[in-house]
Amino acid sequence: MSYLQEVITDVLENYPDKVDRLVFVTTGKRPALFLKKHFAEQVKHATIAPEFIGIADLFTRISGVQPISNLPLLFEFYDCYVKTCKTTPDSFEEFLSWGQTALKDFSEIDQYLVNPDKIFPYIHALKEAEHWSGMDELSEMQKKHLEFWNTLGDYYFALNSKLTKMGKGYGGFIARKAVEKLPEYLQTHTNTIHIFVGFNALSKAEQKVIQSILMDLGGEIYWDGDTYFFNNPAHDAGFFLRKYINSWRYYQTHKPKFIQSNYEKEKKLYLTGVPKSINQAHSVAELLKNTPSNELEKTALIIADENLLIPILQAVQLKTSVNITMGYPLQQTPLNDLFVAYFRLHLSKSFYHKDILNLLSQPFLHTLLKEEVVRHISQYIKTHNLTYITRKKLFESVDDTEHEMLTLLFPDAKGKALITTLIDNAITLIYRLKAQIDPESNTHLLTQEYAYRFFQLFNQLKQLQEQYGYIDSVKTLYHFYLDVLQKSSLNFRGEPLEGLQVMGVLESRSLDFEHVIITSVNEGVLPLGKSDSSLIPYDVKYELELPTYKERDAVYSYNFYRILQRAKQVHLFYDTEMNSLKSKEKSRFILQLLAEKIPTHKVIHQIKAPEVYPAILRPLTIEKTTAVIDALKVLAEKGISPSALTTYIRNPLTFYEQQVLQVYEEEDVEEAVEARTFGKIVHGSLEDLYSPFLNEILSEEHIKKMQPLVLPT
Repeated sequence: MSYLQEVITDVLENYPDKVDRLVFVTTGKRPALFLKKHFAEQVKHATIAPEFIGIADLFTRISGVQPISNLPLLFEFYDCYVKTCKTTPDSFEEFLSWGQTALKDFSEIDQYLVNPDKIFPYIHALKEAEHWSGMDELSEMQKKHLEFWNTLGDYYFALNSKLTKMGKGYGGFIARKAVEKLPEYLQTHTNTIHIFVGFNALSKAEQKVIQSILMDLGGEIYWDGDTYFFNNPAHDAGFFLRKYINSWRYYQTHKPKFIQSNYEKEKKLYLTGVPKSINQAHSVAELLKNTPSNELEKTALIIADENLLIPILQAVQLKTSVNITMGYPLQQTPLNDLFVAYFRLHLSKSFYHKDILNLLSQPFLHTLLKEEVVRHISQYIKTHNLTYITRKKLFESVDDTEHEMLTLLFPDAKGKALITTLIDNAITLIYRLKAQIDPESNTHLLTQEYAYRFFQLFNQLKQLQEQYGYIDSVKTLYHFYLDVLQKSSLNFRGEPLEGLQVMGVLESRSLDFEHVIITSVNEGVLPLGKSDSSLIPYDVKYELELPTYKERDAVYSYNFYRILQRAKQVHLFYDTEMNSLKSKEKSRFILQLLAEKIPTHKVIHQIKAPEVYPAILRPLTIEKTTAVIDALKVLAEKGISPSALTTYIRNPLTFYEQQVLQVYEEEDVEEAVEARTFGKIVHGSLEDLYSPFLNEILSEEHIKKMQPLVLPT
């Protein structure tokens, strides 16, 4: 029986006549769905179903504040920053480098109920101490740096004030408001029984809300811990559970629920090292291919590194259904390449030839632009050796009938009007691409999905630009796209109750599978390590009990071992690549599993090298037909150059292609004189100089006649 099934069984035993008053609160929507499924399976009579919600929905309900998405929040924050800044504010482009980090820190400050009147002066004082050097005067840069830290709190309060008026907020803002309005919620919900399921690392706001509800309204909290980790003070997987049970006032009168002993049950653990990430994808595909269909229903494929999602999906060929619950990064979609090329093209007034050819070669434009148009433009640029080309010259290279599509890609606008036009044209491009896709065809379902996601982002950006107008240059738009838009993700929709489950580490919370496959179990991925972008210094975080990398490591540790708790067979793949600066190291979790030596665990560790087969070399021969012999005779009559002879010695096939078939490499635009071009210039010059003296023995007089042509006086 899985953890969630056991929870439902226990709840129905304890509250048989109060089912309609129950509110199940989980870590997210996915555990709530499975709880609902198990509830329906175990209830044998007609009843009003309880409510199943995530913790974020509970906080929204208590606070009365609706969540705001990241894109509008960023613009609202910059608006507050510009109006609050006492000196010359940073441009929107400069703001992007620290604005998102500041919002993350603000959310963390609110989640952990840190007094903002205390933390911001604390940070400023610490930064002042860092700049102290005994000098009487600070440099202008130092003064500006300290001024930023001195006013950071002002930006926080300005944003909070604005969000309060809007009735919207980010995660931490909603959490703080929920704590403030908690007494009101407790008074109006005395008839409800809250059941908290599957939690581990909780912020101070979450701890306060959960404890208050449990003590004042009644209910239960079902942990998903294991005695092996809980009783081992040195093991990070039990860090938070030990902390809460020892410090919560609730546990002075109640016993913790569901700290069971599952981890030490019989398991098979296969630890496999594979060089390079792509080989992990092939190893996983081979493993799933040999897994019976009935076992795939009980299998979870957990992809720790989201960059491996697409390679694995392409490698895996299964007849059963596959449900994907992790996000698909938009920056990995082919459509992202189109928009990157589109915005990059307009960074300068004249169009760079490589940017033009890069844009026109995008696969999605093949259905919108005729092949002859792309070929004519390419040929025009190469024939005239144009490094940069103006819009006028570009349009002159093709027929007037093709100007409509080119106007979309190369709009005639300047300044802020160009920004609006580029965003509008991006939306129009998506509409035109959609018109080329057959809606009834299953072939382009994924294309339709991420095209719609890009449409949502650009449409939202258009509205924000019309409202605020903070994007004032193509460069800012381009960097905004790279920093914000392409880092968004596309959420897959599927059937989570059947088939192979493909998910990230966080999506696996509260769920149990008999067979588990985890990829990229390397340091820097699982766990993430010390890399943490934050404006708050480590000392301040430690002093004010904000989470640091140590707490984050404990979260990763719990999530990893939580996956293994009830599994019977586990396959862990890690990258062994060691021949680059980004050499991979196996995760500390792998080392822990090897060191534990639990009698009931069968650990099989192996390094798997990809199979390399010797290439079968077959001699390439070209039949000397009459046509080939005739071509060689013509070549012999004209004379064979030393370069051609050298080519024949190095590679006879190239000699055949160039001298017999007359097929040469396509010439590209030269931004500087290349050796080949320089050679042609030298050969042509020598030919002009020596031609008048053919069949003569060169003398000093001949050289004197040539000299004025080379060095005119």
